[in-house]
Amino acid sequence: MDMMLWNGEVMWNSDDIQVVGGDAAVNQQAYLRTIADRGESVFYPDYGTEVYQKLGRIDSDSHLSEIIAEVKAAFLAVEGVKSIVSINIGNTTRYDETVKLITVRYLIEGNSEVQQREFLV
Repeated sequence: MDMMLWNGEVMWNSDDIQVVGGDAAVNQQAYLRTIADRGESVFYPDYGTEVYQKLGRIDSDSHLSEIIAEVKAAFLAVEGVKSIVSINIGNTTRYDETVKLITVRYLIEGNSEVQQREFLV
């Protein structure tokens, strides 16, 4: 079980912290591990990725490969993620601004349905 987060905020159920379990917890952990900057936690210095730092210097296929490798490693480090189906990086528009969109398709142990998570960065 994990605390349920929504837009970075802890969710509450009356006076109790809302919890999430099963596939939803795996999905949440994969997301949080990917968006966290590696080293931002003094207690878990290896937790997170360098995705945001590397996105700032996409100027070749090798940089894209580095970002994909970071995202893949983050997802596979989460207990319950079985395998990565695909990772795509593209552009999208948000509020009249072009931003990067990372789409990850993956499988969770014990579930044959492909999961999909998107990150706007």
